[in-house]
Formats: sequence, C-alpha cells, structure tokens
Amino acid sequence: MAKAIIFDFDGVLADTFDKALDICRQLFTDVTLDDFLNHHNGNVYEKPVMKFDKKGEEFYHQEYLKRADANRFFPLIGQLELICKNYKLYIISSNSEISIKKYLKLTGADKYFERVMGVETEKSKKTKFRMLFDEYGYKPDECVFVTDTLGDILEAKHAKIKTIAVTWGYHDKKRLESGNPEIIINDFSQLLPAIEKINN
Repeated sequence: MAKAIIFDFDGVLADTFDKALDICRQLFTDVTLDDFLNHHNGNVYEKPVMKFDKKGEEFYHQEYLKRADANRFFPLIGQLELICKNYKLYIISSNSEISIKKYLKLTGADKYFERVMGVETEKSKKTKFRMLFDEYGYKPDECVFVTDTLGDILEAKHAKIKTIAVTWGYHDKKRLESGNPEIIINDFSQLLPAIEKINN
C-alpha cells in the first residue's frame, strides 16, 4: 500500500519545457527538438544526448534559477493539498534543489513536501530512490512516482516503484507508453484518482 508519493519536478509540477530548451540552445546551438526530447529517454547525466561540462552545468542552473516564475507552476495546488492528507510527498529531480525550492516557495507549495532531492544530493534517481527507502524506511511498493519522461519511468522500474505518467510534460503519450507505466493521465484532476487506483 502506497505511503509516499514522489514527484519529478520539470514537466510534472512546473511548465519548464520551453525555458529548459532555450537554455540548452544557448549552450548547444545546433541542438534540435528531437535531441532535447531524446536527452530525457534515460538518465540525463548517465546517458546524455547533450554532454554538459562543469561550466555548462553551472550556466544551466544559474539561468534556470534566474527565470524561476510562480506562473509556470501547473494548477496542482488543490490536488497536492488533498494528496498530502493521506500520503507523504517528496520530489526527486535531476534539477537543482535551490531552483526547485525557489519555485515551491514562490507558490506556497513548499509546505506540502517533506524533502526535495535534486542534483546536489545525487545525479542518479535510482540512487536517490534507495536513499529515500533507507532514510524514511519505505519499501518500493509503498511508493508511487509521478513523472513525465521515459527515462524516469525506466529508473523507477529499476527501483521497483510503480509510476504514474503525465502527458502535460516533456514526453508525449506514445513515448511514455513505451516505458509501460502503471497509469497514464492527461489532466491535472486525474492525479489523486490515479494514486487511489494504484493503491486499491
């Protein structure tokens, strides 16, 4: 039975696709839309399509932080408020914890989450899942991961965590289906019902 709901950030909680693509194109002038989408087919640090050096990573995170905007947060506050009544909420992301926490503070969503685990903690989401298990005493079947990319679905499956894939983020339904998530949802209002369906 699920006790913890783990969220990816970009494309799930916040509409950052255009912003992230624009920053990447400042670093890689010849990057295509397909390149950007394929970059998220796996772990963006382990199997990158765009290979960031240390300076590039710093530039990306600085630019991302400067462009933090509460208006980019998807209309999920009502859903988060309902979900946190019965579950503990966490964020596991490849992005910077500093940037994510800024978004959460700007929107008031910070009160819903127990912890944010970003790149400062660890680059591998598989490792961050294990860290969450160890630190909070969860078993894989007590967690559900909400994500918008194929790469995340595959990392969650490696950790034996069930996934809810959302189509309002980076990857479309067809690409998400190739990872065989438990459920795919298309509307914000479907989030809590999807969690409850998995739990039952």
